[in-house]
Formats: sequence, structure tokens, C-alpha cells
Amino acid sequence: MPNRRSNIDRNINQNENRNTNRNMNRNMNRKMREQELEEALKPFNWGACFFLWIWGLGNGCFKKTFLPWIPVFVALLVFSTVLSFFSDSNNAYVFNIIKYAIFLPLGIVYGQNGNKWAFENRAWWSVDDFKETQKRWGMAVIIVFSFCFLVFLLMFAISKVINVFH
Repeated sequence: MPNRRSNIDRNINQNENRNTNRNMNRNMNRKMREQELEEALKPFNWGACFFLWIWGLGNGCFKKTFLPWIPVFVALLVFSTVLSFFSDSNNAYVFNIIKYAIFLPLGIVYGQNGNKWAFENRAWWSVDDFKETQKRWGMAVIIVFSFCFLVFLLMFAISKVINVFH
């Protein structure tokens, strides 16, 4: 007849091993999720780069992406008004250079930090859900720029056809 004490000790050891394995699995899963999250936050976010405040509104980053634009828009409006009031020539080129000098660095900063901001400011079902949403924003950028490029080509072609007939 087996010793009752040895059976109890064996059961305790088996339970301890199970608990140890469960804790190891939990820690491994947590580490895997953290690594997966780090990988999801690394890439450049094209939606944040090109859609700036629109992307920010869609991803819950209102304070970081929309509110800073208000002074920029006001400053550009005032600057363009002052330029048009004090000059006789067309200063659209100067205005565009200043506009791009402001917007280009902002787009780069938003693109680099966009994934981190979006993940912090909105509740996501999973890392895969987050990746899929940001991928859709990137596809939206491609679609919008493709559409604009096609409209430009169409306008160019129409202008050439009109010039041929005149």
C-alpha cells in the first residue's frame, strides 16, 4: 500500500509544476504581446504624415493633432493678408514656400510618432486591430493621391486637346 504522505507530496509537486508552467506561459504571452506591440508601433505612419489633423480626429489624438493647427492656420492667414496688403506683386510663391516649410516637418513628426499616439489615445481590441486600422489609413493616402494624380492627368490632357483646336 502506497504511503499516503508520498501521494500528497506528489500531488503538491504536480500542482506546483502546473502553476509554474502557467506563470511561465503568462509571462511568455505578455512578453510576446509587448514585442508585438513594439513592432506595431515602429513603422512610419503614412496616414498621420499626410492627413495630419484628419487622422488625429479619427484616432482620438485631438489634442495632439488638431489643436496645434489652430495657431498655424491663423498665422498663415495673417501672413498671407499682410503679404497681399503690402505688396503689388503676386506673393503666392513665398506663401507656398512658408506653408511647406511649416507643414513638411509637422508631417514627418506626425508620421514618426503617429502609431504611438494612436495606440495611447484610443482603445483597441487587439494589436492586429490597431495594425489593420493604420493600414487602412495608409491605403486611404494611396487612394487620395492616386485620384488627385489622375485628375491632374485628365486636366492636363484636356488642356492639350483644347489648345490643339484653338
